[in-house]
Order: sequence, then C-alpha cells, then structure tokens
Amino acid sequence: MGSPASLVRAHGPSLSIFDVLDWENDSPKFVRLLRGAATFDAGTLRYVCPARWGGEPLTPLMLGTSDRALVVGASGLFWFGPDNAPTTLPLPEFFDAGRVRGLFADESNVGILTADGDIFGVTAEVMTKVLTLSPPPDSVGKIDNGWLVANEDEGRLTIYSTSISGQFSDILDIPYRAIPELVIDSQNDQTTVWILGTTGDGHRLDRLDGTSLVPIARTADPISGPVTTSAGTFVVIGGQLQRIVEDALVATVETPRLFCLRRTPRGELLACVGSDLVSLDPEEGLGAPLLEIHSIQPPSLEGLDPTETLLCRQDWADAARDAGLPESLISPPEWNSPSPSPPVAEPPENRPANEGCTNTNPTSWVMLLFFAIFISNLSSARA
Repeated sequence: MGSPASLVRAHGPSLSIFDVLDWENDSPKFVRLLRGAATFDAGTLRYVCPARWGGEPLTPLMLGTSDRALVVGASGLFWFGPDNAPTTLPLPEFFDAGRVRGLFADESNVGILTADGDIFGVTAEVMTKVLTLSPPPDSVGKIDNGWLVANEDEGRLTIYSTSISGQFSDILDIPYRAIPELVIDSQNDQTTVWILGTTGDGHRLDRLDGTSLVPIARTADPISGPVTTSAGTFVVIGGQLQRIVEDALVATVETPRLFCLRRTPRGELLACVGSDLVSLDPEEGLGAPLLEIHSIQPPSLEGLDPTETLLCRQDWADAARDAGLPESLISPPEWNSPSPSPPVAEPPENRPANEGCTNTNPTSWVMLLFFAIFISNLSSARA
C-alpha cells in the first residue's frame, strides 16, 4: 500500500498522517507520517525527526505491535516503546538494515524479511534468524504456527506455507503478472487472505480461496485495504470507500477523496483525508478528525548530538513550511534562545587602577590626602 503520489512535495514526502502504529487505551501513541513519524501523548501530536533513526529514509519501513513500534532506519533498527524514546536493537553480525524488504506481525510478534530471503524473529531486546527462503519471496505474512509466503517469478505466482521447522506446504501456482503483497485480515475470529498486486499499469486485488484466487478488482488507482469490521469488509479504490459483498464491490457513502483505510482497536474505520486521519462511517460518511496535522508540534531535540540536532531542525523546517504551518512552529522560540555565555576575563591593562582594593570609598582617599599635606607642613615648620 504505497504513499499517495499527490501527497509528495518538491522537498520530499509531505507532512501527512498515514497510520497509527501503536495504541494505548484506544488512543493513538505512535503515528506514521508520510515523512517521519509522530508521537501522541496527553493530547499533543509531536513530530519525530528521521535523525532519530539515522536521517534516512524519510519514510522508512515501520510496524506497530501491541505495545511498541519498530522502525527500520539507515543506521539500524529502533524500537519506540511506552515512553516514546527510541531504543537501538542489537543487530546480528553481517546484518544490513538496508536489505530489509518487509515487516510482518501478529498481535505481539514481529518478523523481518530481507532481500536475501532471510526471516528474523524480533523481540524487544534481540533478533534471531529463523530460516532462509529460496528464492527470496516478494511478501510474507504471519499465520498460525508459521508463515504464508508469496512470490512472483517470470509470470507465475506461487503461494505456500512454512513453519519454523522448515516444513513447506504448496498452496498455489498459477499465471500472474504483478508484484504480490499479502494482506492477512483477521477479525471476529476469522482470517481472510488478500493479495494486493502492483502491475505494470495499475493494481489488482484478489482473495485467496483454498488453492485458487478469486478476482475482486482491477484498477489504475491505488488500493487501500481490505479492512474488516463488524459492519463488513471495506476497501478504498479511486479515493472512495467500497464494500466487498460476495466478492463484488458495492459503493457506499460518497466522501471527499480518501487516501488510506485503517481500523481502530475497537474495529472502527479511519481514513486519510488530505493530511489528517478522520473517523469514517460507511453509512454516514466522514466524522470527527482523530488526528490533524495542523496541530503537530516541533520535535524534541533532547538526546541528539550537534549534527543530529542540525539535521532535525532543517528537516522540520522543510516539512513544516511545505505543510503551511505558522512561523512560530517552524522556528519555535525555545530553539532560538542563545545559550548563556561564560564570563570573559578582562585583560589586566583594562582593569580600573583601584581593582583589588578592599576600600573604594572616595571619602577615605580625601582624608588620606589631607593627612599627607598636614605631615608635609609640620615637617616644613620644624625646619
């Protein structure tokens, strides 16, 4: 599910809300943006600079679990936990973060797929190589007791399941010309496997039904979803919400153009509208905004070294200007307060002649002068 092309600006991706990766008590906690990320704490949405994960990429691979979010950066892998502070994940020898192709998870477990076909299991403190798939697949999804694997090669799609023991079970081998992405949609104790395909001229959506694919949609527009709630299964195609009923698309309420489709922990729909994330009802349409980009606050610079601080400030200024934020947010006053300078010792030749004297009262000097004149006159008289 790629980023909407219309939301890309001249200086890079836009400052737009794209997903909530981590929730706490039904409230957003760690937020994915099209550029960088954000934390949401006590009602404040605060930007997180890419400098926190090495500066690049501006839009990294991210994945949320039940209590933290994993970010794949240029300099390694980083957990953003309950305190929203990044923790560097120790990497195995010879592991290259630039070779990470995909992330997948169930409720509490995270997996990493590399371009070499390696699968790593990841916990809060360690990552372990589980197995190697050959040829390296296009997409992997977590299922009970193992993984579902999809790969397109020379116009044929193969889908199979595997487990940590290395056992394989073939499911599908059919003609197919697209780059497949598995979407494991689990809701209401039911799991449906969807395959989103990126073709040479557009996109396709299919449902895995046993050992065959059921076609759902072919379109030139990006597809977001499917997402299942108690009200049904929905997908966004052509910027509009549609319901999937018996493998057919059914139009729902008309809305402004939607760029993404998400689901809250309670099973309610959310949609990307412009730069914001808004509640969505399939019958009533758009509701109240959950997160609005104009409320975002400048990033914290705490813990960054001087180089990272400079990169963070420049990145924020670029992104915030593109988003049309006010100058007071682009360059907040607390960033412009000069550090107190240490006192500078004055050269000795510039010091006052009386510096170092404990008595600087001018009356005392006058009395000494008169005393000196008195002694001089007394000496003259005796002579």
